[in-house]
Amino acid sequence: MYISGLSVLTKYYLHLKAVNSRGFGAVQTTTGVPLEIPAAPNSVSVISMSGSQLLAYFSPPSGVISDITQYTIQWDTNADFTHVANGSPSCSSVGYGSCELQGAAINVVPPFSYHINYLTIQTIYYVRVAARNAVSQVSSADTTRWSQVASAVTANQPPTAPVSVRTIVSGLQSLQVLIVQPVSNGGVPITAYLIEWDASAQFDDPTTYGSTTQLPADLPLLQMSSTTLVYELTGLTTGVSYYVRVSAKNSIRFGGATTSAYSSTPAGKPSNPASVTLTTAKSQSTSITSTNVSWVAPSGSFPNGGSAITGYNIEWWEAGSVAEVQAIQFKSKNFPNPSNGQFNLRFGPKPGVVYSTGNLNYQSNSFIIRSELMDLGYATTRDDFNYDNLIGDVSVSRSSLPGLGYQWLVTFNSELNQGNQVSLKGNSLASTSAGETVEVFEVVKGQRSFGLAEVQILQVLSLGSTDPLDLGGWFRLAFNGSQSLTAYLPVNASELQLKHALEELSTLRSVNVHKATVQSSLQGLSVAGFQWTVTFLGDVGDQPALQLDSSLLYTSKTAVQATVFDGDNTLGEDGSKLADTYPGEAPKNYNIRSVGADVRSFTISGLVPGNTYYVAVSAVNAYGTGSRTLPSPVASTTLSKQAPQPPAAVSVGVHAGSSTALDVTFSAPLSDGGAQVLSYRVELDISTRFLNPIYTVIPCAAGSTHSVFQIKTAGLLNDPLVGGYYSLTLSRNRATFTTDPIPFDATATRSEEAGLLQLVTGTSASLSNHSAVVTATFAADKLIFPGDRLSFDHALQLHPQEVFTVLTVLGTSITLTSPVLLAPSSASPVTSQVFRFSGGRGTTLSSKVACTSDSALCPPSRLQQSGSIQSKLESIPEALTLGVSVDRNPPDASNGIIYRVTFLDASLKGSLNFDLSVTANSQQLVTASGAAGTVTVTKLSDGVAYSNCVGTHTVPADKALATGMYYFARVFAVNEIGYSLPQVSASSQKPQVVPGPPTSVALSVVSATELRVVFNPPASDGGDAISSYRVDYSIHSDFSGAQSQLLQHLSGGAPFFKTISGLATGVPVYVRVSAANSQGFGAWAASIPSSLNPYQSSGAPSSVLLRATSSSMLTVSFGYPLSDGGDVISKYRVEWDVAAGFNSLLALPNKGYVELDATLFASYTVSYLTAGQIYYFRVFAINSAGLGTPALASPASLAPSLQVPGRPHTIQALPGLLAGTITLSWQRPRVPAHGIPCSGIATLPNDCPAAVGGGLPQSDGGVSISEYEVEANDQVDFSGFDSTTVTTTATSYNLAGLTPGRTYFIRVLARNAQGAGSYCAYSEPNCLVVSNHVQVVATPIAA
Repeated sequence: MYISGLSVLTKYYLHLKAVNSRGFGAVQTTTGVPLEIPAAPNSVSVISMSGSQLLAYFSPPSGVISDITQYTIQWDTNADFTHVANGSPSCSSVGYGSCELQGAAINVVPPFSYHINYLTIQTIYYVRVAARNAVSQVSSADTTRWSQVASAVTANQPPTAPVSVRTIVSGLQSLQVLIVQPVSNGGVPITAYLIEWDASAQFDDPTTYGSTTQLPADLPLLQMSSTTLVYELTGLTTGVSYYVRVSAKNSIRFGGATTSAYSSTPAGKPSNPASVTLTTAKSQSTSITSTNVSWVAPSGSFPNGGSAITGYNIEWWEAGSVAEVQAIQFKSKNFPNPSNGQFNLRFGPKPGVVYSTGNLNYQSNSFIIRSELMDLGYATTRDDFNYDNLIGDVSVSRSSLPGLGYQWLVTFNSELNQGNQVSLKGNSLASTSAGETVEVFEVVKGQRSFGLAEVQILQVLSLGSTDPLDLGGWFRLAFNGSQSLTAYLPVNASELQLKHALEELSTLRSVNVHKATVQSSLQGLSVAGFQWTVTFLGDVGDQPALQLDSSLLYTSKTAVQATVFDGDNTLGEDGSKLADTYPGEAPKNYNIRSVGADVRSFTISGLVPGNTYYVAVSAVNAYGTGSRTLPSPVASTTLSKQAPQPPAAVSVGVHAGSSTALDVTFSAPLSDGGAQVLSYRVELDISTRFLNPIYTVIPCAAGSTHSVFQIKTAGLLNDPLVGGYYSLTLSRNRATFTTDPIPFDATATRSEEAGLLQLVTGTSASLSNHSAVVTATFAADKLIFPGDRLSFDHALQLHPQEVFTVLTVLGTSITLTSPVLLAPSSASPVTSQVFRFSGGRGTTLSSKVACTSDSALCPPSRLQQSGSIQSKLESIPEALTLGVSVDRNPPDASNGIIYRVTFLDASLKGSLNFDLSVTANSQQLVTASGAAGTVTVTKLSDGVAYSNCVGTHTVPADKALATGMYYFARVFAVNEIGYSLPQVSASSQKPQVVPGPPTSVALSVVSATELRVVFNPPASDGGDAISSYRVDYSIHSDFSGAQSQLLQHLSGGAPFFKTISGLATGVPVYVRVSAANSQGFGAWAASIPSSLNPYQSSGAPSSVLLRATSSSMLTVSFGYPLSDGGDVISKYRVEWDVAAGFNSLLALPNKGYVELDATLFASYTVSYLTAGQIYYFRVFAINSAGLGTPALASPASLAPSLQVPGRPHTIQALPGLLAGTITLSWQRPRVPAHGIPCSGIATLPNDCPAAVGGGLPQSDGGVSISEYEVEANDQVDFSGFDSTTVTTTATSYNLAGLTPGRTYFIRVLARNAQGAGSYCAYSEPNCLVVSNHVQVVATPIAA
């Protein structure tokens, strides 16, 4: 069913329902869009392209065209298209045809075009076109709406214009022109191409216009199957933008021209700056840590490279290398008890060169790992002695991986291994199931001094080929993410072509290229081709790989293999380096900064004084970074180290407790001048001019010194050392360690263990080819010794690495163990220098590289002959942290060597410091005769470790300042350059301490409750004015519970006094005085006397008794007063007179007084008195207050008169010689009959005075003793019946007639004319103070 009258391409809604006899069903709704067959295309035209080709053009129909999916184009020699209608037309049928155009052919901006081929020359052809949509394709009827018919006659034409012309900048003065050939050559071959260029798109600028005609054969195809031709347009003007147009010519004429869509500017990177200058301060107030770089913009023919300079790059770096560090990790899932635990290491630094260590153990210490690595490449025997030396000196340290295994850090120290090294390769010897791995990681990438340029290899090979010419085509390169690629390069590009192409990339700087032809085999397949080695001269550090577009390369053989070998250390399957490429290495501490185009200077900061820095500047434009310019005339600058700035915050203060020193405080300088401060010089002077300073040097930690020991080995006179070993004992911090055996000819340092050649001075040698005898120019037996290993000028030796062992030395004749083979170019004989070889790599048994005991890798014989002094000391576990520095002298005349060992760890104090000695019983040195050599160790210096040196210090250290004198302080900082300017303290200070004790401290009594202390200033005021005095007093001698009083008003001057009141009378008070200044109170001074009791004059003496002793003597006794007035009685005064008022005018002896020491007298006898004259007596007690109240005697007066004798005393009684006898003795009376000693005290009485004219003491009463009466009685009270009394004039007596064996008590009295005195029955002297009765047993009858 058709519905007519609808609008085309309009959406309609339709309701549909079915009907039958029962009626209409449900309504169904749908939509539809009416379509129609497309209208005829417009503007159909056709032109002849050649004798066999036409080109048809047409445009879409008018109206709606969105549903058109294709076009049908037909051509025929008949205008009614009968050949098409009746034949089998196609796109490629001859003479007529029909073709459908769809897809890409019509997805372009109209008009559309189509080339009609396979036509006959000089024939008219008719062409028509129809548009198709879905309606026209399903219609059963031919409803095609054909266009108007167009026609043309085929005939040869000039070539059509090239399809496209594109230009690529390929250099500063060149463009690469890519020409897509004309669609039609016009029916005859193209014979030439006209290439024109001009800065004007209209090609009307005669100053820039140029042209060239090129034969087609001279324009290579970009690809075999392509229609793109390549032309290198050179000689252009840099910086000028050029349009290029190309036209083709055949035998008819030139066809139309095609112009490049856009202009291109031959340009490149800018030239290097014209000059660069470095300006660095020589001195300034702070550390010199910067330099200023300035430059002049590029100049010359193409200063900006044809493109505006957009900025500048400033680069700087230091000389010096950075050592490679690799970590080897052994891990086991069963650690610490791995099932196998063995592994080895491989190292392959060059393609095809790889060596493996011996089998190592997971517990191998660092020195075993080191030894195995350093000995890699050494073969036991090699006729040319040309051993591969892969690894020089390395440092190895081991640490644990908790719960996993161990790690060894390997640091490559040798120049042999400078830079970024290939990785060691670990190989576990355990089975896979054992769970043991050995991995190697790069911890620090090595860097050579000044870095290393990246080296990459670009390789294009034809597989299955023996001739590089089998290759063809082009390739392009990109770098580091660049969106642009190089110009197209032919497969056989020259070094210069590749260099220029790469340098046009904006992401790549200058390069160097080396080209080589490759003809070899690869896995059994012959290959041929080209290889370019690209060295990155401009770009710094490790670079990404070049990117290669090889899609346009081809070969006439099996296949093309195009490869870029990155500059890295990738290992091949055999463990050796895959290719001779090298990763780029930046110089040490490399930096780069960019600045704007208008900037001409830059300050580089953050530099280190004393270090040398290299600087370069390069210009930048849109094409990248140009070449560097280094400063001139010197490419580097060394930042000067300076003397430090003055120390800061210098002040001087009192040092508490010292009268001869001060405290000086200072802090570090604001700038140390770029060198660590080694010490400070502190000066003190009384003048700010510091004309005569006293100084102290205060060392800093940086000025610490190290402990140094000398080790000396020695042979004997004319008997040199030839072998053996010894050990050393190292002590430090109470720990003692012993080294492994040290060979007699040990090298000094670890680095020398790999092999050290030293010139033997004092002789040279004449060498003859194939002779083992070498003739020295002078006697050599004091220079060269049996067992020495020698080498000669390498240029003379056939095998430069060969080392010869000395067998004997006799005068000038040196016999070697093997003949010398000379190089073919050497004369024979020839004179050579002589070198002694020490250390050296070798096999497990022969290597001189240090190892530690290992049954497989370091047997005892190897242990005794290998290693340096440094290694032997540093291999002791836990002995040293920083290690040692060792140097040595050449061997002396006995082949002995002197080593000096400096311990780099901090020296400790006293006995904790380093001590080094020869281990007891370890000397096994042997001389040529077999005698024992010697080794001695001598300490050369004790190191001192200093600590922080700023802060407060007491100065001077070894001199004394004048107490109380004001001093200024100034401080200098000292570094390796010299002294800073001084910093002077803002104020002065004087040494001062607390004052000394006051002087002349006297204590006196003021009253019964007061004391007074008087004193003078101290002998030393401590260097500061006395501000006060303090008086302490206490009733205790230790001044516990003391009270104090201050005396602060001192303006009156000395002497000073202080009265202490409110004291208890008679209680001794201790007093002391101290002085104070700004530093506080000083030492006290005790008073003299140390204590006093407050007191007054004494009361009257007690018990004053007056007694007659003889007719010319009276005796008075006295006792301590009831009140001494609060003070001890020191004396008594006894006064007598004939007048009761003691006021008579008489003189001695009738009137007088005597003062007696109270400690020695309790009585006194006055002599020379007149008998019968009445005398009055009184007694005074005297204390510190003077005379007290007198006491009158009792009786108050008395006249001298004769008396009976006093008591005999000191009676001794002993049994006599006969039975019933007693022998007695006694002394004459000393105390008169009245019982008062004439003088003295009861316990120590003095004899009585003698009578006028002399004689015996008058204790006899003034009358001579006529007899002594002796009584013996058997009872103590003499009441017994057994009694005997006798008299005698003597002072001894033998009693007889006594009852033998009976005890008798004895008493004796004296008798004179006045009568009998009192008995004395006691044995004590003087018979005054008595307790022992005289008793004795009469001599018993002998048995």
